[in-house]
Amino acid sequence: MKQIFELSKFNLELSKHEVLAFVKDKPFELKENLLIVSCNPDGLEKRLAYTKNIYKFIFSCDRSQLTGKINSFGWQKLYKKSYCVRIINNASTQFEYSEKQLGSIIWGRLKKPKVDLFKPVTPLFFFVLGNEIICAVLRFQLSELFESRKAHKKPGLAPISLDPRLARAMVNLLGIKKGRILDPFCGVAGIMIEASIAGISSLGSDISPKLVAKARKNLKCYKLANYKLTVADFRAVKGTHWFVVTDLPYGKNSRVLGNLESLYDDFLEKLISWKFKRAVVGAPDYIDMNSLCRNHHLAIISSFSIYLHKSLTKKIYVMEKNN
Repeated sequence: MKQIFELSKFNLELSKHEVLAFVKDKPFELKENLLIVSCNPDGLEKRLAYTKNIYKFIFSCDRSQLTGKINSFGWQKLYKKSYCVRIINNASTQFEYSEKQLGSIIWGRLKKPKVDLFKPVTPLFFFVLGNEIICAVLRFQLSELFESRKAHKKPGLAPISLDPRLARAMVNLLGIKKGRILDPFCGVAGIMIEASIAGISSLGSDISPKLVAKARKNLKCYKLANYKLTVADFRAVKGTHWFVVTDLPYGKNSRVLGNLESLYDDFLEKLISWKFKRAVVGAPDYIDMNSLCRNHHLAIISSFSIYLHKSLTKKIYVMEKNN
């Protein structure tokens, strides 16, 4: 069954890979910001950060064939209790049909039809992509409350904090639906919070006792329990950690840890010792992470640039062991 993921245009590549991390090896098409995948959404509406809506794909056709396609389609099998029609026109030209006109054609194909413009049980969408029309029914409208978890709304505040939507996306790029992550530079627990809300347990550590105290306060604020926090230098963290998600330090406070490139080099060496399967790592774009990873025989599967402000662009790297 084909699903349509309406992606955020904030960073289309990141939005796309966030979905594809969960639907590995499934055939897909990207048409503008619509990712069409043969899959079962299976709870993704509660996980995704950079997807706006999820639809069930109904059909596609040329604009000239639309009336015939609507008239020949078996709407009664799809229809439940009430419906409405919405048009999303991404084309540069005016669309020749109104929502009312398309709704009227469908009306004539239904037994006991009812239109509900506010809470329809069968919300029908027609996407206009140049000469192509895609018809879909809305399944999930994603409404995760990321804005309520912005840094300034948390009790344990830090000057440099990950946007919660980006933190969730970094967790999602692992492609796991359950398990445990390690964040060895957890700061005030931005990544840990998003992992815990998504149902993934987390182990977080930081060299700063003050930051760990703030992290604990933030985690308690959201009444989360599936985590463990420690004050520790990442070099002292032992054990096997298959999934690692972290935003590497780069601000003034990280100067105490020494030269940044040397710090990152030590981190990648330690990463290998954790016998990791996949890692998602944030770092400033002025650090040559590609060279550092090559030196440690690590493969960068994908990377994404996130503009923060005029003096800083963050890069998100998805890493695995190089075979």
